[in-house]
Amino acid sequence: MPTESGKTLLGIAVAIAISAVVLRFAALNIHSLLEHRSIRSQLERLDAYFASAEQIRTSTNQIVALGFSSANALTPLEPKTALPPLTLPDNIHLSSIRFGETPYGPDSLCFYPGGAATAGSLTLESSTGQSCSLTQSVLGVRRIRCE
Repeated sequence: MPTESGKTLLGIAVAIAISAVVLRFAALNIHSLLEHRSIRSQLERLDAYFASAEQIRTSTNQIVALGFSSANALTPLEPKTALPPLTLPDNIHLSSIRFGETPYGPDSLCFYPGGAATAGSLTLESSTGQSCSLTQSVLGVRRIRCE
């Protein structure tokens, strides 16, 4: 007895609808993943900037102070020519900064001769609300954490 094999129009429509739903969720997850990676890469840039400040502190045996001049820029306060300013992209901003007191005022951190540093944390946030933070101990040990 012969049988018909093939696809019906209804079957194709259901397959297309299911594919559309799956692709929609995949696109949302990919966008979220890319946004998360962008924030994390900016924190890794900050970590490298802090490491450069530590190297300058070690080689000069002087205080290296950094200050956040706006929500998107980190500049050297002392010595002023130690490092170039670091600017964050427009879609990422500094949402909070909590470091201990320094002689350079709020929104600043210092790397002191002998290995100590200003302890605290900062949080970067994307335009979509995702955030990651960088925490630094008194000994200059840093950790990046994303939620």
